[in-house]
Amino acid sequence: MRIPRSALQSMIFVCLSFSCSATTCIGLKKFNVRQVCGQVRTVTGDEIPDAIIQVTRNGDSGAAVRTQSDHAGNFSFSRLDGGEYTIRVDVRGFHTASQEFEIRRPMRKARSCSQPLLVRMQVADGCSSVAKVRGKDVKKINAQTH
Repeated sequence: MRIPRSALQSMIFVCLSFSCSATTCIGLKKFNVRQVCGQVRTVTGDEIPDAIIQVTRNGDSGAAVRTQSDHAGNFSFSRLDGGEYTIRVDVRGFHTASQEFEIRRPMRKARSCSQPLLVRMQVADGCSSVAKVRGKDVKKINAQTH
């Protein structure tokens, strides 16, 4: 049995479309921070408790540290040295968020999260993201975390 060329091209296009849309996510540009803290939320803004957040120093997978978000989706890491890292956030039922960043001039004894990261989790067929919060949004995030 011979399959017409146009039908074969259509099948290939459909297969490629589904595989790309389900698995391809583009990371954001690496950013700089002084501390690693923030909030995990859905893309619609709901807090996500019990998310697993892992920070790994690039080039040293044995130096990974982990924490879990609290009931309001907040997380914080202390005592991380300067250098390049990758943050990975896992929540069952959501697409994993992963992002490279650099810690410059680390803050040792911060009372609050002055440079929060906002992790937006998307259900399994979408792309999750980690972004550095800027300007007036820092106050809004800090008000929600305390």
